[in-house]
Amino acid sequence: MAAAKSAAARGSPWAIATRRASTPAFHYPLGRDAVDSVTVTRGDLDRLKPDEFLNDNLVNFALKLFLKDAAQSPLRDSACFGDLDRDVYAFSSQFYTKMQEQRLTRLDGASQMHALVSRWTRDVDVFAKRLLLVPICEDLHWSLAVVCHPGELLDHAGARRGRDDATRPCLVVLDSLRMHNASAIEKRIRLWLQEEWRVRKPEKPPLVLTRQLQLKIVAPSVPAQTNSCDCGVFLLRYAQEFLSRAAGDAPTIRVTERDVA
Repeated sequence: MAAAKSAAARGSPWAIATRRASTPAFHYPLGRDAVDSVTVTRGDLDRLKPDEFLNDNLVNFALKLFLKDAAQSPLRDSACFGDLDRDVYAFSSQFYTKMQEQRLTRLDGASQMHALVSRWTRDVDVFAKRLLLVPICEDLHWSLAVVCHPGELLDHAGARRGRDDATRPCLVVLDSLRMHNASAIEKRIRLWLQEEWRVRKPEKPPLVLTRQLQLKIVAPSVPAQTNSCDCGVFLLRYAQEFLSRAAGDAPTIRVTERDVA
């Protein structure tokens, strides 16, 4: 009797739909030696239908595609495409989510927060990158934070001098509903950068960053979504446009004083 009920449960429409949703559709990047590959399931693909939210897997897959796939990336025609993977690092969406698990009110909050996410940069020197892409999912909404020229923060550790404004470090926050707290995002990323420097470069002087002095927040006017579900699509389009303009041959990004939060 119990076996019959179990078999019936496995054959129920709900059970069949659940199994289908969790069935892998593909892995990316391809190959057995691929590092940090994303598994996209059939359930993930269902989220590409109208009025559906993009989830973590789809956002992570798309960002990897932008940077690594010379055949499929929408940036493939850029003269600088070959340099994107060298100059840009896209974090997993779980990176910022994991950082938020640590409260910063404790004296050791920053170091504890860094420890939670240290595995993401174990083999990456973020200070050698021109751009760091940080997708953020909070309160059922997606936004994108971009750290520009993190290596130039070394100026404030006494390592470099005389850089011009064209390579001045800043944090760009792109939010299709202006829903996320840009100051809170800046604080976590700023403290993480300080800890990343301390842990990865212990032989160097400390990197001490002050809000709006060494790492300005830039929140430019950007196209806004007109519904409640397209924030993930806007995040990916922001990433595409930003990379095309900052690292490619599209028109340059113009930032005015009004864009500085």
